Amino acid sequence: LSQIILLFKIIVGVIMNLTKGTGAHMILNALFQTIVSNYMEEIIMTHTQLSQLVQALLDAPQSNPKVKEFAQSWINAEGTPKQEELTKQLVSVAEQNIALIDETIGFAGSELATQILGEEGAANLLQHAKDIKAEGAEFCDCPACVAAKNIIDLKAEIV
Repeated sequence: LSQIILLFKIIVGVIMNLTKGTGAHMILNALFQTIVSNYMEEIIMTHTQLSQLVQALLDAPQSNPKVKEFAQSWINAEGTPKQEELTKQLVSVAEQNIALIDETIGFAGSELATQILGEEGAANLLQHAKDIKAEGAEFCDCPACVAAKNIIDLKAEIV
């Protein structure tokens, strides 16, 4: 991302120098200012969204300990090169930890779910998972999976 911004700055600088003193210079200056402003706004918006989603991963009781540890590391690295590196891994972490709806149905119908959630809790989860699958859901809709899905949906802006 920083290389793209640097390349953009170089190209803009060359174009601005070539058009200095012409009417085109003022038009291009206004255009480039708008482009940069919109682009920076998009970057800030994406980072804000990611921050909220990573916090949701951390807060979700359904997130496993590795996901929570990753999320905490990402938050602790705010504004550092380490956060940039962790951001590159974020989509992969989300993809590896989101539960498909069929996985959720399988879990909810298992003895393990009954042990963890109790008989009624497991039965409720199983019915809920079947209901949302019937409505077309592909993934579990717990807070952890919803955050993971939203991160995956931002993949194009992240990578």
